[in-house]
Amino acid sequence: MRVRRPFRAGRAPFEGRMSSRENALPRRIVLGTRRSALARLQTERVATLLRSHAPGVEIELAALGTAGDRDRTTPLPELGGKGLFTADLEQALRERRIDAAVHSLKDLPVQGPADLRLAAILDRVDAGDVLVAAHGETLQELPRGARVGSSSVRRSAQLLAARPDLVVAPIRGNVETRIKKVTEGAFGATVLAAAGLLRLQREEVISERLAWGTMLPAPGQGALAVQCLADNAPLVRLLGVLDDELCRAAVTCERAFLEGLGGGCSSPVGAYAEAEPAGAGYRLRLQGVVLSPDGSRAVRVQEQGSDSTTVGRRAAERALAQGAGELLSGLSSPVGGGGTLRGMRVLVTRPQAQSGRLARELRRRAAQVQVVPLTQIITERCETAIEALQHLERYDWVVFTSANTVRVLLDELAPEASPAAGLPGKRAAAVGPATAAALRERGVVPALVAKVHTGEHLVEELGALEGRRVLLPQGQAAGRRLERRLTAAGALVERVVVYRTEATADLAALASALGAAPDLVMLTSGTGAQAFAGALERLGLELGQGSLATTRILCIGPSAAEAARAAGLPVHRVAQVHTDEGLVQAAEQLRAEQPPHATG
Repeated sequence: MRVRRPFRAGRAPFEGRMSSRENALPRRIVLGTRRSALARLQTERVATLLRSHAPGVEIELAALGTAGDRDRTTPLPELGGKGLFTADLEQALRERRIDAAVHSLKDLPVQGPADLRLAAILDRVDAGDVLVAAHGETLQELPRGARVGSSSVRRSAQLLAARPDLVVAPIRGNVETRIKKVTEGAFGATVLAAAGLLRLQREEVISERLAWGTMLPAPGQGALAVQCLADNAPLVRLLGVLDDELCRAAVTCERAFLEGLGGGCSSPVGAYAEAEPAGAGYRLRLQGVVLSPDGSRAVRVQEQGSDSTTVGRRAAERALAQGAGELLSGLSSPVGGGGTLRGMRVLVTRPQAQSGRLARELRRRAAQVQVVPLTQIITERCETAIEALQHLERYDWVVFTSANTVRVLLDELAPEASPAAGLPGKRAAAVGPATAAALRERGVVPALVAKVHTGEHLVEELGALEGRRVLLPQGQAAGRRLERRLTAAGALVERVVVYRTEATADLAALASALGAAPDLVMLTSGTGAQAFAGALERLGLELGQGSLATTRILCIGPSAAEAARAAGLPVHRVAQVHTDEGLVQAAEQLRAEQPPHATG
């Protein structure tokens, strides 16, 4: 393989290198960019380089809005990931409104569209992440329970791995906006890409450059990519003179690692590769990490070799052999979602206020989603619970079994207590990641998150319980199984009912949804299962008959499945991971086994 030296300013200009008429350059090239100051600055750099290499070509910039820029409040993983920052620019390329698009490479999905090409990857100034803290603290100097802003699951997981006591909360906005949120006190700190701050000449806000052992970057972080239509040969060749081959070799290795894991740019995966010339080729050294979203588990690998793709894929295989697949199994599909559920008609029966994230994840995979709430949450003004919140020092553990319990107890009942909640620093335990996330959103860092998301396994992981006092807030329909298991383990359990779930089925809306012959009905609670069975009876409908002949039922967990079976409903699948992500994954498995109805 012949190695062309990486691009450096001062290389010979491009003009005159192409003599063929069919390869003649256009007189004008429009570079597309996002509207942020950093994106414009990065694009101006590309424009300057192009002007020096093609002085006879007019270079213009076109700033375009993207879906990610338009919605600046929804957390990125819920909105659809970083691919939302690139899709609009790619569409502008296809519509020939722009000739080339300048991206931060880490924002681009690893599997690019066939009609577009990454014609140039520029050298990166710094691949790492940095901490920006309100008072200049390092990561280890941040106070216990400090609120750190990050919308990246990769950064969040590594922060929690290093400091499990931190509260990591979503933060949106451009670089300056995030810095301002820290300086004004909304967050104690945030994590930003070093490259962006260097390009904006804002190094003075950096509190600490995070070491690779603490924070591996996103694959491709710090590198700029220039994309154009694959069939525009003259432009592909012109952009090619900007390509830094060492940087391309390194980031190709990092992205091959991510692709080999089956992840996207919103996965908790970090990677950094170094490439150096070796004979006619390269020598590559890659280090990678895959984490659970809460940072409690991590798989770290290192690999080296001479071929970028081979090294990256070999590292991915090693990580998967060490259990990385398990850490990623409950996560969303790669950014953009793909079409894994294309054409599948899905009926979500959860209350409207709680169904947004699940519905978005399903739609990202091209499912046709209809939400018809069958239940509503009614808060019980439990005096015992309010008194317990006032005297949390009595309890060794407070065990949370659902996000609903967290919301009701801490949002609706806690304000009446004094102190407000008092849970930070106490021994809160969560049955799973969704419950843990609800706690962290409210400033509570769970001391324990069950590795297997059931109450039974939670009891085992709590360890010695003889004589320990346990506060168990639950919904009325939760049953007494967990309470009995805690008591059997020797715990002194105080169970308080803080809400009840009532059936509120809109029969007309449900009849309309069922008339569309859904392929899948998702049941997310025992009360919802009972409500669905009762509504079917009142409507005179039966699964397996007529338009519902092939409709299947998916339950979020064993409790919902048990209630569904007790109500006479067939249960076709129970999610292995009892979360929204687990429901989506189970739906994908069902789709693979049986195609959905034909759609017109």
